[in-house]
Amino acid sequence: MASFVNWCLDQTNYKGAKSAGSQSILWKEGTLFKRIKEPMFGAIVVMTNHRKDNGKKTGFGHVTFLYGIDANGDLICLGGNQGQTIKFSRYKTEGVSGKLTMDIGKEKNVALEQKFNGYFLPINYPENSNENLKTYNLTELNNQISKGIITLENEQTR
Repeated sequence: MASFVNWCLDQTNYKGAKSAGSQSILWKEGTLFKRIKEPMFGAIVVMTNHRKDNGKKTGFGHVTFLYGIDANGDLICLGGNQGQTIKFSRYKTEGVSGKLTMDIGKEKNVALEQKFNGYFLPINYPENSNENLKTYNLTELNNQISKGIITLENEQTR
């Protein structure tokens, strides 16, 4: 997903992190990206994976663009490289957004929990948090862009 975000940024006058690592936005915080407190349309959302057994961050996660919210107040984000397509997905800002397993080093099938880390903008992008995010239905959004071929089954991000 970081590849998609960086590619999108590189198509504009903003610099991407030049990394496929989902946490690369964090590595470049203060130089290429700034953390913002309030959500705004188009902000970069960084999710970080935490080990379920001890809560420690793994250095992996997911990065996506904020599009709006759903009726429950969860984030609706646009991402690429998810199941070989561009799609909208739901993320929570409190608690666990997703559970997954992955190999970390020599450890196999490590249980992870994906949690919200923050909202980010390119360092020279103007902040405008005065606009309220629009509310959307996740299924309807995905149907609009995919004509029904995108499903939410087995959705997994790294």
